[in-house]
Amino acid sequence: MRVQDVLSNAGSLLGSELRIEGFLVGLGDTCYVTNADEAWLDRDHAILLDQPGLMQRLDRIVGAWIGGRAAYRDDVVVTGRLERSGTDPFPLALRAISSLVVTREAYAETYQVLP
Repeated sequence: MRVQDVLSNAGSLLGSELRIEGFLVGLGDTCYVTNADEAWLDRDHAILLDQPGLMQRLDRIVGAWIGGRAAYRDDVVVTGRLERSGTDPFPLALRAISSLVVTREAYAETYQVLP
């Protein structure tokens, strides 16, 4: 499911386990999924990835991009339970994440971050 579809149908999807395809952003200690690279700063239309230790796993398995504002800006497929975020400005959060796969197009590499 794409991020925009999740946001549009959030009311009926809350509490469900979803597989979401989108664009991963790692900014500071915060990770979230948005529609596309062009929308990476639009956190009002993004889904927070609320998973303890996620940034550290990304650092260890994938490695951060160097020289930009965001440590991660990559394609992602992530599976978890959709809930209301409670963290502004994100409207929704994905918790109990069971799978997260990052693809770096620049290097044609895929990384299994979770499980």
